[in-house]
Amino acid sequence: LNFTIHMYESTIGNSATVDSSTDRKKQVHLYCEKMRREAIKVGYAELKHLLPSKVTSLGYKLTNANILYRAADCLRELKQNNKDQTEEINRLRSEVVALQIICQNYARLSFQEEENFDRLSDINNAQTLKFELFREMFDYLGRSFDSSVNFDSYPSLAQSMLVWFEQTVDFQHLPELFNSVVKGKKPR
Repeated sequence: LNFTIHMYESTIGNSATVDSSTDRKKQVHLYCEKMRREAIKVGYAELKHLLPSKVTSLGYKLTNANILYRAADCLRELKQNNKDQTEEINRLRSEVVALQIICQNYARLSFQEEENFDRLSDINNAQTLKFELFREMFDYLGRSFDSSVNFDSYPSLAQSMLVWFEQTVDFQHLPELFNSVVKGKKPR
């Protein structure tokens, strides 16, 4: 009889140990699950906080799915903005290089024209030179404007003026005009 009681006690003791071990595992699991859910909740709150105010103030409560959707939209928009800005930076870099080349060309032309300026001994008045340069430049622009711009309709006028401006008013012909005034010849 003592043996059977002892057997029951060990079984009960083991049962209590098994129950407490199982309960402990359940408690640990529940605690971990609670912490995981809390971390997810905090993560969604932080993500919602990071969203632009225009997205979060739409007048209704954002669900977790809406928060993820809006965050994905914002990321796409940021990536597109980044791509556009990168393209703009590349375009501006190209423009800077082109302007540097133009600057170098003007510097080179100014050194070449310095020699021509020394030949201005026959033009003794700087005001006369200025006037001649001004007159030749506007005569040239007037001739090209008259031959290039179409006055038939407003769209053709606008289009032909833009084309004329882009092709003619680039000041690449100024050295030629300057040389023609200095040499006393008519420019082409």
